[in-house]
Amino acid sequence: MDSGTLMESKDTLRKKYKALRKSLSESDIKKESERIKGHFFSFLDSKSQTCHIHTFLPIERLNEVDTLCFLDGIWERGHVIYTGLLDSEKKEMKTLRLVKGSKFEAGEYGIPVPKKTEIADWRKIDLVLIPLLAWDQSGNRIGYGKGYYDKFLANLSEGVERIGLSFFPPEENLPSEPHDVKLTHVITGEGLTNIR
Repeated sequence: MDSGTLMESKDTLRKKYKALRKSLSESDIKKESERIKGHFFSFLDSKSQTCHIHTFLPIERLNEVDTLCFLDGIWERGHVIYTGLLDSEKKEMKTLRLVKGSKFEAGEYGIPVPKKTEIADWRKIDLVLIPLLAWDQSGNRIGYGKGYYDKFLANLSEGVERIGLSFFPPEENLPSEPHDVKLTHVITGEGLTNIR
């Protein structure tokens, strides 16, 4: 597939999944986010070595999985939580440590950002929760096309768990490029898919 056709295919899929997300009601999002949270904690409880967790925070207008409801349960288990702060000038994502009781305000693209920020060392991270629009069972994902997560994930060590969260089942086969970093797992309301 040439690069023009590849981009066209990705754009079509983005439009499809944005429309599917838009069709979800507030109660659908709440219910499915709770189901996804339950499967995530079952997985997390089986990973005794995991300690440093990086999560995206949901853009409300895009009907993303509500990861804000995960935070207290992660802290209760004694883990350290991080999130990303977009730097649009450098086209990269800085890592922030979240502290219990953090208050948030809307940042770039409507992403929640903690009011008190503390830049942290991303090298400690051993698990990342990743936003996506579409995924397949080979671990390919389609995001919003800005490239922040691909760049961020490429810097992490090979052993880091890369978990996509989705309201929808997989596509049969997504277009991918050599620089794309594959997911290791995906969690939907139906359960966990282990990619590797």
